[in-house]
Amino acid sequence: MFKQKFSLFFSVILVTVLLLSSCAPQMTPQPTQTTEPETGKTSFTIGVSLDALFLGRQAEMEGVRAAAKEKGIKLIESVADNDAQQQNAQIESFINQKVDAILVVAVDNTAILTAIDAAKAAGIPVITFDRKVTHEWVSYHSGLDSYSDGKACGEYVKSQNDGQPHTILHLLGALNDDNAIQRRDGFEDALKGEKNLTIIQEPTDWNADKALNAVTNALTAYPDLWAIQVPSDFMQDSIKTAIQEAGKLKKAGEAGHIIVCTIDGSEPGYRATVEGWTDAVVALPLADLGRGALEAAYTVLTGGKLTVTDQRFPGTLYTYKNAYDNRAKIWGAAGSDIKPSEAESMKQFTIGVSLDALFLGRQAEMEGVRAAAKEKGIKLIESVADNDAQQQNAQIESFINQKVDAILVVAVDNTAILTAIDAAKAAGIPVITFDRKVTHEWVSYHSGLDSYSDGKACGEYVKSQNDGQPHTILHLLGALNDDNAIQRRDGFEDALKGEKNLTIIQEPTDWNADKALNAVTNALTAYPDLWAIQVPSDFMQDSIKTAIQEAGKLKKAGEAGHIIVCTIDGSEPGYRATVEGWTDAVVALPLADLGRGALEAAYTVLTGGKLTVTDQRFPGTLYTYQNIVENKDKVWGSKASQ
Repeated sequence: MFKQKFSLFFSVILVTVLLLSSCAPQMTPQPTQTTEPETGKTSFTIGVSLDALFLGRQAEMEGVRAAAKEKGIKLIESVADNDAQQQNAQIESFINQKVDAILVVAVDNTAILTAIDAAKAAGIPVITFDRKVTHEWVSYHSGLDSYSDGKACGEYVKSQNDGQPHTILHLLGALNDDNAIQRRDGFEDALKGEKNLTIIQEPTDWNADKALNAVTNALTAYPDLWAIQVPSDFMQDSIKTAIQEAGKLKKAGEAGHIIVCTIDGSEPGYRATVEGWTDAVVALPLADLGRGALEAAYTVLTGGKLTVTDQRFPGTLYTYKNAYDNRAKIWGAAGSDIKPSEAESMKQFTIGVSLDALFLGRQAEMEGVRAAAKEKGIKLIESVADNDAQQQNAQIESFINQKVDAILVVAVDNTAILTAIDAAKAAGIPVITFDRKVTHEWVSYHSGLDSYSDGKACGEYVKSQNDGQPHTILHLLGALNDDNAIQRRDGFEDALKGEKNLTIIQEPTDWNADKALNAVTNALTAYPDLWAIQVPSDFMQDSIKTAIQEAGKLKKAGEAGHIIVCTIDGSEPGYRATVEGWTDAVVALPLADLGRGALEAAYTVLTGGKLTVTDQRFPGTLYTYQNIVENKDKVWGSKASQ
């Protein structure tokens, strides 16, 4: 980055009712809208019909409600209490109320079909989540990747295999439920080829009492039972009771411990994993699954196109070693105040953070660093070099003398910093870079921008506006000793290759707003019909506006004589300019994610983990004057704008 100017808190009840197919997964991908035409309608009402209401379903509904609030959508919610006939009546009521769309978690995948037929006849879109229903009128399904979730547990058990003969008890969910089948298959596929392991299957039909009896019987039949696979962690208290009554409840690492892996991430599963008698839990990002369903409905209602119609969200496996540190990512942790009993698991690390300078963008990155540090109990020592490379090296030397555990750095100068990294290497202190990459063998990880993609996003936007007439584009460049500037330049121009009617005029700014103002002023004089301006960073946006305004050419997108403007970063000036409409689009960078990524990588290194990626790039997202307000929560600079 460079310079920018300026609940699931409800009573925790012992889950004694049937927790069907648990819940859902990790949002990461979202349904995408390729077009967003005007529909003429400014508000929508969506009916939501749930099979039942329990902790997991409430977690999904948090995502539905949050997305609905952001988009100004009214929800009408109903719960069928596992009664298929009642659910169909509720959907009929939604149709009579003329809702705009219906979201549903089906009680019965066959019985629901007549209700969907009725919705089709009324022309009301239907979206399913958590449980897939096969019907041509279902526009989108937001579901679990249950095979991957089961496989994650299988891979964990496999990693513990010592080659000796062992017996595994594999508890199964209800086998008329595809989630249960996929979890079963994923788990056992992961263990194929492990010839020393014998797997004993026992059905539970998603019933905690059946699970208790199955474990009790297995511990009698197989006194040396080595591992238990649990299909859903609402059963976890029952599993614990059975093991405890057999006198075999031990923590991971203790002699005689029975390996236990489970799936969902509810409060019982999270608590069991933090207590240590359960080895691992695959936590499902339920709020993201619910959000995905609502956002897909909104895309359909606003005339957009869904590029994916069956989205599967995998969970993430956390072990007894890191579940507490990652509690913010485990939905059931919100209902638990359990803490690890082992003092060493709470060891506090100290990390030194050296920034090149402090401005809005860097502050946004530091929000991610600080949030992750707080979650993991890490102490930060922060310093700012004020763009002085010598001062930065002195600050890093101070970190080394203070014996910090790791150093995070945004370099002032990629060459001058090398001597400081040499010193950190000599002291055995890991170094993580973020935002600006430094090439040195001692750097463990870099958390950076995908500047090529960011520039290309602007280029693709400009290309989409091309009417085939001859046009001139002013391409303002950042400082060309900065790789971010170079990559943004190349991405933008590569997107426009082949557009023979477009002439691109490059002008350097060296990340200087005054130079940008002069460049635009001169270009508008030389090219009175200037068609578009590409801005490398939106801290310059006010200067760009001044130049266009003084030339008498400031028009909003859609107005005659408007000059297309695309910019990158997502700071307050860029957000404001896009909302005002004279800037067409801004590529908002995920700065907090970038900072968080750096801190989490440092923590992984310090706790002996393995980094699967050492150079992580975070692309931005392009928002236009048409959709930026409704996406303001995703644009970091919007917080500072009125």
